[in-house]
Amino acid sequence: MVAGSSLRFVAFAASGDPVEVDWSVLESAGGSIDPEGQYTAPFEAGTFTIQATTTGSVSSVATARVTVVEDDQPAPVVVSIDPANGRVSVRGSLQLHATVRGAEDTRVEWSVLEAEGGAIDESGTYTAPAATGSFTVRATSVADPIASTEARVEVVEGVAITISPQNPMVEVSQHQLFEALISGTDDQAVVWSVVEAEGGTITEEGAYTAPASEGIFHVVATSVADPSSSASTAIDVRAPGEVRIEPGEASVEAGDHLTFHATVTGSTDQRVAWSVVEPGGGSINAAGTYTAPSIQGTFHVMATSTADSRRSSTATIFVSERAPSDVSILPADRRTEWNPGIPGGIPRDRNTFTTLSSLVGDGEGDSSAMIQQAIDAAGAAYQSSGVIQEIVLPAGTFRFTNTISLNRSGVVLRGQGTTTRLRYDGDENAPAFALGRERWGDYSAMRGPWALVADGIKGSKQITISASDAANIQPGDILGIDEEDDPSFVRLGDGWYGKRQANADTHGPALRGAGLYRSVGTMILVTDKVVAGGDATITLADPMHMGFRTSNHAQIFHISTPRSGFGEVQLSGLESLYLTGGTISTNNVSYCWIDGLEVDGNPGTPNIGSYTQPGGISGHSIELFHAYRCEVRGSYIHHSRHIGQGGGSYLVTLSGYTSESLIEDNIIVFGNKPVVGNMMGGGNVIAYNYVDNARTDSATWQEGAIDLNHLSFSHNALVEGNWTANMGADTTHGNSGWHVFHRNFATGQNSAPVYGSYPYTSGAPDSSFRRAVGVDGYTRETTFIGNVLHAGTGAGVYQVDHSAGPRLDEAAVWRIGGGVDGGGDNLDDGTTLSLLYRHGNWDSVTNGVVWDSTNTNHTLPDSLYLTSKPAFFGSHPWPWVNPLGQTAGERVGTLPAKARYDAIREDR
Repeated sequence: MVAGSSLRFVAFAASGDPVEVDWSVLESAGGSIDPEGQYTAPFEAGTFTIQATTTGSVSSVATARVTVVEDDQPAPVVVSIDPANGRVSVRGSLQLHATVRGAEDTRVEWSVLEAEGGAIDESGTYTAPAATGSFTVRATSVADPIASTEARVEVVEGVAITISPQNPMVEVSQHQLFEALISGTDDQAVVWSVVEAEGGTITEEGAYTAPASEGIFHVVATSVADPSSSASTAIDVRAPGEVRIEPGEASVEAGDHLTFHATVTGSTDQRVAWSVVEPGGGSINAAGTYTAPSIQGTFHVMATSTADSRRSSTATIFVSERAPSDVSILPADRRTEWNPGIPGGIPRDRNTFTTLSSLVGDGEGDSSAMIQQAIDAAGAAYQSSGVIQEIVLPAGTFRFTNTISLNRSGVVLRGQGTTTRLRYDGDENAPAFALGRERWGDYSAMRGPWALVADGIKGSKQITISASDAANIQPGDILGIDEEDDPSFVRLGDGWYGKRQANADTHGPALRGAGLYRSVGTMILVTDKVVAGGDATITLADPMHMGFRTSNHAQIFHISTPRSGFGEVQLSGLESLYLTGGTISTNNVSYCWIDGLEVDGNPGTPNIGSYTQPGGISGHSIELFHAYRCEVRGSYIHHSRHIGQGGGSYLVTLSGYTSESLIEDNIIVFGNKPVVGNMMGGGNVIAYNYVDNARTDSATWQEGAIDLNHLSFSHNALVEGNWTANMGADTTHGNSGWHVFHRNFATGQNSAPVYGSYPYTSGAPDSSFRRAVGVDGYTRETTFIGNVLHAGTGAGVYQVDHSAGPRLDEAAVWRIGGGVDGGGDNLDDGTTLSLLYRHGNWDSVTNGVVWDSTNTNHTLPDSLYLTSKPAFFGSHPWPWVNPLGQTAGERVGTLPAKARYDAIREDR
C-alpha cells in the first residue's frame, strides 16, 4: 500500500462465511483500523501486521501482512493463491493458481510446508496424502523470494468440493463464472444455489448474476454424487467502478518510451500501481512511462487501483523492431544494422539507496571499505526489489587504495561532477573500478561451448543448435559466438592473445587443439528458443553482423548471462565523477554505463591529501571487455602517465567481443591510441566524439586517433560524426574488416601533440605517418561515406599506397595498405586498396567531393544509426559534417564535445 492510503479488510471463516471479529494493528506506529475493517496506512514506510480475532468464548486469530511504501516507491511484489482455502479427498488432486503482481517475472515456486502434507508440482497441481488433515501450500515469487503467500487445503474422506474463485468482488448486476473442483468421485456434477433470497442468481453451469444492491452474499455447490458434501464462497457485491487506461492500445518501436494515463472510477483515490504483465516485456515506472524492450512482440501493462487491488485494467502494446536507418547508399555486402547502447537510454527510474555524507573528503584515509560496503548492500536491495539503487557521493576528494568492485547488478555510483574527486592510490596494475566479474572466469560445462548444427547467416536473427545443448540456454541469456579463423580473410599475425586457444584464456580453452584460434566473434542476446525434434532454433535480439559457419566449427557459449547460476552484472554504472590514479575496466557485463566522468591520467594534476603511488593513469583508461550494449558518454578522458605505445596509454578500448555498445559525445585526448578496438565484436558505434592528440614515444610519429583494430579481428563498427586527427584501422597484430566511417571530420594532424613520460615533451608537430585516413595492410572491405578529410597544414598528397612506396614523410589524405605487422614502411599487395570503398568524401587535396562512379545514389543519409537529431546537440545544426557544403564553414559546423573542450581549456 502507498503511505496514507486506505484498504478494507474482510474476515471469513474457512467455510466462506463472514465472521464477527475485533480488528487491531500489532505495531504501535503501523496505522489504524476501524471496527468495520477499514485500514488506514501510516505515512511512514514499513511492514505492519493486521490481526483479526473472533469474538465469543472461543477465539481464533488470523493475520495479514501489509507493506507500506512511499508514494514515489514501486509497489511491492504481492503473491496470491486461488483458491486460498481448498478441500480435496485423500489421494485426490486440486489445481491451485498463483498470481504475482509488482514483478515482470510472474513465476512462483510451490511447496508444501508439512512433511506428510502431500505434494505439489510446478504447475500448481496439489496431490493429497493418504491421510486426512489440514495442510499448508506456499507460493514464493521467483522474482522476489521475500514475497510469498499460503493457502490451506483440507484433506477429507469421501467427496470434497472446492469453489474457484474464492471470495471474488463483483459489481452490481454483473456476472461471475464459478467452477467446482471435486475429488473423491468420478461424478463431477454439482447443484448450484445462492444462500440469500436477494443475493442474486446462479445457473446450473455456475454463472452467477449479482443483484442490483451491494452486500456480501454466498453461493453453494453441492455434490450430486454425495449431497452431504458441499462448499460455499462469499461474494462481495459492490457499486460500479473501474480502472481505465489511455491509450488502450499502442504501437512503439523497440527501446522507445510511451506514457500511459489511468483513471479510476467509483473511488476518490485515483492512484494506481503500474506493472508489465509479461517477463521481459519492458518496464514501467510509477508515473506510467513505459520503456519497450529490445525485442518485438505483444505485451501488456496493468494499472491496479491503490484503493482496491481487485480493480485493474490492462493496455496492449505492440512492439515492433526499430526502423533501421537508411543504409541503401552502402554496397549491399557492407550493410548491417547499427542500433547500439542501452534500449531506451540510460535508466533513470531508480531509488536513492544512500548518500555517503559521512565520507571525509580531505584526500586522506581510505574510502575503499565504505564505498564497497554500500555497493554490496545496494546490490542486495536491487536483487530483492528489482529497482536500480543509486549511491551518492558528496563533494570532496576521496582516496581509496583497493579496487572498487561494481560486481552487483542494478547499482549506480554517482557523484556531484568534478567536485567529487576520487583518487586511486593502490596497485597500479589493478583497476580503480572493476565492473563485473574477474577477468579469468568460470569455464565449467554449464557455460559451453556448444556447436552450431547449421550455418549462422549474416543478417539473420536465428541460429540452430542441438536440442540437448539447448537445455543450457534460456531467453535473456547473453552468449558469445565465434568460429575458427578462416585464412581467406583473417590475417592473424602475432595477434593470437586474447582468443580461445589451446590453453585457457578469457574465453576458455579451444575445442580442437593448438593453433586453431578464434578471432571473429561477437555477443548475442537470446530472445526465444523453440525445440523441434533433435534441434533447437535460437532467436536473437540483433541480426548477426558476420556469418558463422559449421565448416569453421562455429560455437556459442555463455559470456554475460545475468540469470541465477551465472550472475553476470547488468544495469550498473558510474556517473558524474572525477577519477585519477587508476583505470576502469569491465568484464562480462551488459547494459552498463559510464556517464559524465572526467578520467584524468595526468600525474601532474594537483590533488589535496597524501598519496603513496604516483598520480595519473597507466593502462587502458576505460576498457569495455565482454561488454554487451554498454555506453560511455558525455565524459572527458585525457592523458596518461606515459604517452607511448604498448597499451600503457590507450584511453578508450573496446575489447574481447564487446558488441552493440556506444561511445558517444565524449572528449578523448592526449593518449597513444585515444580510441582503439581490440578484437571487438559487431555493431559497436563510435560517434560524435572529439578525439585528438594521438602520439607515441616518438617526437614526430602520428599515432592512430580512432583506430578500429589493434588485435584481429574487429569487425562491423560504425564511426560517425567525430572530430578527429585521423581514423582507420591498423594491422600491427592482425587485420579487421567491414568497418564504416560516415560524416566524420579528420584534420590530418594533431592539434597540440605531446609525447613521452610526464612532464610531457610538447611542441613538436607531426612529421611522420601523417594522414586523415590510415587503413593498414590486408584490412578488409572498409567503407568511407560523406567525410570531410584534410591532409593537414601545408601541401599534401591525395593517396599513399602499395604502388608508390611508404613515403612516410609526406602528409596524405589517404594512407592505404601500409603498416603491415606493425612496420610503418611495410606495404601489402594491394588487398586493402582493392577492397576500399569511397563515396561522397570531400578532401583538401582535390578540393572537392569524390564519388564512386558505380553508385548513382548521391543522397547522403543524416545518420546510419540515429533516426533524429540527438538531444545533446541542442541548438547546434545537425548533421554537423556536410561534405557538399561550398565553404569550410558549411562543410564543418559545431561538434558539442569539441565546444565543451574549448570551454574547459579556456577555463583552466
